[in-house]
Amino acid sequence: AMCNLGQGIKEQGVAQGVVQGIRQGIEQGRKKEVFDSVRDGDYSVERGAEKLNLSVEEFEKQMDEAGYQIMETV
Repeated sequence: AMCNLGQGIKEQGVAQGVVQGIRQGIEQGRKKEVFDSVRDGDYSVERGAEKLNLSVEEFEKQMDEAGYQIMETV
């Protein structure tokens, strides 16, 4: 019984890891989409931050950490 229990726990953990990985991938893809839109001038920094539920400061920090440059508005 313990072998089956252990196997079940292992399988549940693997399944949870897969789901978590999928969620992280979707989140990263969403950020990339918004970062691209801000870089290309389609969204303002404020709108990009709003779309990702971040403060403007945190949004700019994450964009910078991801290697994006923010387009200067004139």
